[in-house]
Amino acid sequence: MQHAAEMSDMAKRIGRPSKPEDEHAVLLSTRWPRPLVERTDAICERRPDQPSRTTVMREALAIGLDALEARLKGRK
Repeated sequence: MQHAAEMSDMAKRIGRPSKPEDEHAVLLSTRWPRPLVERTDAICERRPDQPSRTTVMREALAIGLDALEARLKGRK
């Protein structure tokens, strides 16, 4: 029979390993307009690598933020 401390350590190791503190993602729960979701899904289906909806939305957001930052930088 295992001691309580050993069992506690085993229970902590079950599941996905934790990430370093600087790699933790922030969960954002938002509502998206249906046409935007449909466009995203269409992009997922057309791409040969078949990315997830989340991946495509992250990529699109990053591209959009880069463009917005560049435009704002040009105004100064």
